[in-house]
Amino acid sequence: MNIARRDCLRTCLGSTGVVVGVAAANLGILPAAAQTASQSRQAIAGIQSGVLQSAELGEQRRYSVWLPSGYERSQDRYPVLFLLDGPRHFSYATGMVDYLSRYADAITPAIVVDVEQQHRGRDMTPTPDKQNPKDSGGAGRFRRFLAKELVPHISSRYRTKAPLGLWGYSLSGLFAFHALLTQPELFDSYILASPSLWWDDSLLLRRAAAFLPRYTSLNRKMFFAVGANERQAVQDYFGEMPRILHEGTPKGFAATLRRFEGEEHNTICIPATYYGLKAVFPK
Repeated sequence: MNIARRDCLRTCLGSTGVVVGVAAANLGILPAAAQTASQSRQAIAGIQSGVLQSAELGEQRRYSVWLPSGYERSQDRYPVLFLLDGPRHFSYATGMVDYLSRYADAITPAIVVDVEQQHRGRDMTPTPDKQNPKDSGGAGRFRRFLAKELVPHISSRYRTKAPLGLWGYSLSGLFAFHALLTQPELFDSYILASPSLWWDDSLLLRRAAAFLPRYTSLNRKMFFAVGANERQAVQDYFGEMPRILHEGTPKGFAATLRRFEGEEHNTICIPATYYGLKAVFPK
């Protein structure tokens, strides 16, 4: 197997080493144990973790930080992608950032921060659910946690610079859209993978229609993606976005809308991350 294909396997499939080790062993690159051990050492060297006591949330919140290759050997500053939804997406997202920046030279090298979700329904939704009000409607508080605590915490401990990006999928995509509409200055770029804009009778769509015309200039990027095989409610709100953007897009606001053929809700996060990174962190 050639070097390029081997490197793609090592980086694109994930940074944990387990998935990569199994895949590579099956293709005859290295014995599984040796490959897994090698990848695990690389992951440990590039990933740090911590716990933040949040006054806004009234609880501890864990986070992980992935540092790009060469960080420890330079004094450069790096953009940051804040990844919601915890470890489920951390492995492939960091693998994509690593490959696209280090091997493909397609994006700017970036730090990735993984925010653990302990109360996803509570923290990611902007309004209470009438049937479950205690576990919903906390997006405002979680946004303040990011703005007042986590983002400054990361910036004080790592060499960061703009742009800062926020990534969200499904309910966390709903939150990311909420953050854009309520505090657009907090992040420079937003990657939304099938955001749950059906929430509260599509409340955020109505807010977006009123929000964008208020600005004459808004230098922000938004990458918004859904799968063509997702349910009709998703297709409906995705179909509303061109109209909303056409009626009130401020100067400097760069929005990319993509519907991916053959993708479902459970798979859209992969192409949305890949193309979203290229859109918001261009070389």
